[in-house]
Amino acid sequence: MRRFLLILLLAAVAPALHAQVYLGGYVGGGIGTSTNAHFTVMPEIGYSVSNNVSVGASVGFRYRKNSSSSIVLAPYVRGILPLTDRFSLFMDGMFQYDNYLDDHYSAWTAGLYPGIRLWITPGFGLTTRLAFLGFSSVAGSTPTFDARLSFSNTAAFGAFFLL
Repeated sequence: MRRFLLILLLAAVAPALHAQVYLGGYVGGGIGTSTNAHFTVMPEIGYSVSNNVSVGASVGFRYRKNSSSSIVLAPYVRGILPLTDRFSLFMDGMFQYDNYLDDHYSAWTAGLYPGIRLWITPGFGLTTRLAFLGFSSVAGSTPTFDARLSFSNTAAFGAFFLL
């Protein structure tokens, strides 16, 4: 009986979720010098609460040459400002937690990530985050204010699909 009720509930809710759930992710990194090269892969899932607000989370991996790599968890709330049918600006309010694998410590970041979204088709779009304004801390240290506007340190390029 429980299984039947669960299937009935899912069948009733599924049409309301159509085209409101999206899958995607970001890829970013930088070469810099041979000692600070890094690369990040962040798959993402989200839900559009309204035309101008969505919530989501990314879980990914960050590789750093000559340093510890990390597993990353980053839930966010996104405010969207459509400028045309295909182009919009957005602002992610994000909390990001990094668990460093080799060095056995963690770090967190909380702040705002502005970005741009371009719809290529009605169900497929491209995004990029351009900057960061907020606070960050390594476990055990005092949080510090951070502001970056730099493609080498903060830019991430991504794609997403509406389901």
